[in-house]
Amino acid sequence: MRSLFVAVDTFAPRDLTEPSRFPRGGESDSRCWLGWRSAWMVRPLSEDLRRRVVRRVEAGRSVREVAETFGVSVASVVRWSQRKRQTGHVAPKPMGSRMPRSLAGQRDWMLRRLEAKPDLTLRELVGELQARSIAASYGSVWRLLDDEGISFKKKPARKRAGQA
Repeated sequence: MRSLFVAVDTFAPRDLTEPSRFPRGGESDSRCWLGWRSAWMVRPLSEDLRRRVVRRVEAGRSVREVAETFGVSVASVVRWSQRKRQTGHVAPKPMGSRMPRSLAGQRDWMLRRLEAKPDLTLRELVGELQARSIAASYGSVWRLLDDEGISFKKKPARKRAGQA
């Protein structure tokens, strides 16, 4: 198994497989605790690392060599170098993009409708929107109402069967 190294600016490699890197102090052949994170909501790598990587590429090193030295992907090195040439900096783009809700224009109508008939279900609300020729889905109505802090819980006034 090839060990993984991460180089700092002084080219001093640091072995990521050493036992002290593991939270429970044990040894493992798994990549789980070696700095790998899931692909969901990963934070961008530091701007300092990006600058050092791009500086090496600009100094004439090959993209593959720089990628292996710093422990990043070749694609990242290429993207960061392109961004530096195009924009003059290597800062990551802002994370996330809050798209406006597709039913944002119907927000006021839905709130008034729920005020007039509080026991209206999501399915009924979707049906009423569709009857008004508005494309709506269960999920889109739910997300809009969830943004407003409205939830559909069981009504406490409902009569339940007593204990036997």
